[in-house]
Amino acid sequence: MNADAVKNITKFSFVALLVTGGVIAAAVIGINELKSDNLPETTPPAQTLATDSNGNSVYVDDGNEYTIIEENSPADTENPSAETTAAQTSVSPSQTTAATTANAAPAGVMSISATASNSWENGGMIYTQVDFVITNNANSVSDWTVLMPIPANSRIEQSWNGVYTVEGANMRVRPDGTNANINSGSSVNFGCIIASPEPITNPSPSVN
Repeated sequence: MNADAVKNITKFSFVALLVTGGVIAAAVIGINELKSDNLPETTPPAQTLATDSNGNSVYVDDGNEYTIIEENSPADTENPSAETTAAQTSVSPSQTTAATTANAAPAGVMSISATASNSWENGGMIYTQVDFVITNNANSVSDWTVLMPIPANSRIEQSWNGVYTVEGANMRVRPDGTNANINSGSSVNFGCIIASPEPITNPSPSVN
């Protein structure tokens, strides 16, 4: 093979190589363009930095606000629970000369209350006025008896609406003939003045 033939073959091969390379390059570019047509927009929209009402840095994207940096967030505080203390009040009863004792009774039983309403001293004896009330919570009764402890050596100085006797350290009261009957839900009142060597401050009668 002569030299001219070798040159022609080399030139042809070079041209073929260029043509083949161009075709391959064009094919690659076409494929890339095809892929690009199907891809979503990757360029981010315009963003604007701003600061919200809490001092946080935000960006605004298409009218929507997004927090990106939290700054100067108000500290969370816990409100201490209010302690409620029940007030304890000590109330002293009023000092009076009257003392009342009420023997409460359940329904169906008679009850009695006694009040030492007045007291004074004379001749070495203490005089005390005691007023009684019997309440009948049972069926009607036709008789009753009241017993009350009193200081020894006491006597009945005056009385009303009852028959009073002193039996050692006790006083007994019976109806006087006008108040023996006590209807259900009704009451009777009676009283006396007791002369005793000691004051009667807390009368404690019983009734049956």
